[in-house]
Amino acid sequence: MTTTSRRTRALASRISRWLTLGAIVLLTSLATAQVAGAQATPEGTVITNTATASYTDANGNVYADATASVSVTTRRSANSGTAGRCVRSSSSITNTGQWNR
Repeated sequence: MTTTSRRTRALASRISRWLTLGAIVLLTSLATAQVAGAQATPEGTVITNTATASYTDANGNVYADATASVSVTTRRSANSGTAGRCVRSSSSITNTGQWNR
């Protein structure tokens, strides 16, 4: 038996173990994500989103960071139905600032 053949089999064995481990981790992650996704957010939960933007124009002028936050409080929807089911709603955001053209 040649040394190359032994090395190839050893490498194949290690690759096989890593692929098996990776598959187990992936399947565990997917199973956990499904359980977590089925849980509803409790009514009255405040969800806050914060955005920060900075800007450098074509002349190299740097403008200070602009930060804005928005918060929403969850509530029970009249058509919420069964926990874990999708409830669709729509909203609209309009830019009324000076750059709105």
